[in-house]
Amino acid sequence: MDSKKYNNTKLAIGIGKAIISFILLYLFIALGYSLSLQDYIQSFTENSYLVFMIFVFVIGIFSSVLLMPINIYTGFYLEHKYNLSNQTFFKYFLENLKSMLVGLVIGIPILLLFFYMINQFGDLWWLVFASAMFLISVVLSQLFPILILPIFYKIIPLGDEELKTRISNLAKGAGIKVENVFSFNMSKNTKKANAAFTGLGKTKRIILGDTLLNDYTKD
Repeated sequence: MDSKKYNNTKLAIGIGKAIISFILLYLFIALGYSLSLQDYIQSFTENSYLVFMIFVFVIGIFSSVLLMPINIYTGFYLEHKYNLSNQTFFKYFLENLKSMLVGLVIGIPILLLFFYMINQFGDLWWLVFASAMFLISVVLSQLFPILILPIFYKIIPLGDEELKTRISNLAKGAGIKVENVFSFNMSKNTKKANAAFTGLGKTKRIILGDTLLNDYTKD
């Protein structure tokens, strides 16, 4: 596989997608569609929170539909082109659907909190919101490996005790105390190999993709 070409293609598409998203948002505001949408929603309800959430939801659906061809190309077609994906299109769709649902569960309360703070704290809303987001990020960091990641992957303790000890010692040498080392079934989606340090406090752990364990030596 030409990894340089693959990475350059992903980068170019990512930049192009960001530019397209910015242009679409600019046109949506500049041409008055945002105000028209707001007025239309307000014709059904005067609840400012409901208006805000419906407004964001409509924009999210609209942008998702417009950017869907790019997302499918990068997330499915390109991965298969370079023989990196193990997903059928149906599995690709299900994984993205799960990601969207998890994003909604996490994102909706944060959006409501954001809107509340804008309304309640005036010019200092950004400071209060930033403080709240710091606390939320700490909680999410703790919950990610035990609640969120298992939604997408099967997480099991690493069975190779020798490798587990080597990894723990390596982390200790870097000043990080980690007792928990796990593996996850990364191969259900991709042929890529990866590992991560995740969690916080008692949920702190190192996770290794099964592709890394199966396709590479311990060294």
